[in-house]
Amino acid sequence: MIGLYLVGGYPDLATFKRTYKFLQTLDIDFLEVGIPFNDPVADGPVIAKAAYKVIENGVNYKDIMEVVCSEKTKPTYIMTYANIIYRADLKEFSSKFKKYIDGVIVADLPNRMHDFFYERNFELDIIPFATPVSRIEDLECIKNLRGNFIYFISTTGITGSQIKGFQTLEEKVKSLRDIVGSKKICVGFGIKERSDIVEAKKLFDGVIIGTEIVKRQHNIILLDKYLQNELL
Repeated sequence: MIGLYLVGGYPDLATFKRTYKFLQTLDIDFLEVGIPFNDPVADGPVIAKAAYKVIENGVNYKDIMEVVCSEKTKPTYIMTYANIIYRADLKEFSSKFKKYIDGVIVADLPNRMHDFFYERNFELDIIPFATPVSRIEDLECIKNLRGNFIYFISTTGITGSQIKGFQTLEEKVKSLRDIVGSKKICVGFGIKERSDIVEAKKLFDGVIIGTEIVKRQHNIILLDKYLQNELL
């Protein structure tokens, strides 16, 4: 599995729309569209800079979702922060968009807090997280959570961080597989080139590439060249 992340509305709505449509023509499995938030906790400098530009341009989640809803042809997940969805109203957000998106990835929502959303009539699947420092009890709770894959964060750093191989994650991933069975596990943070994908797929079912996509999101020609040379 290969997933690509792009920042919704960056560098402007028209370019984002073209890029979103273009990426869906590629041989990939899913897309993540980030809805910018003004107080991110996981975004590295490249994604944070792009997100701030979107906010400065006055683009909001409704503008981004309008593009996603009108142009979606491949599985798409929305990645954002809890406050965005909560302020939009949990029930209203999920009711409005459940026909169009395949789930949400909420960067600052701990796995144990998923029920807080579901108990308030949130109908979209929330993708659970695992990390290199997740405790066994944290992993145990994942087996009962919704979401058709698990997002494994390869490092405790921010997006765009340099990784030093995946060998040190082997024991943690094995423990997670013993708990969740056949559920897919995709790894993100630090995936930059084809060699990273080859190594990652020895442990994981898929990879998610974000920072390297956003670096080139403003120019489809540059983005396509990178994808063909380094990833696909």
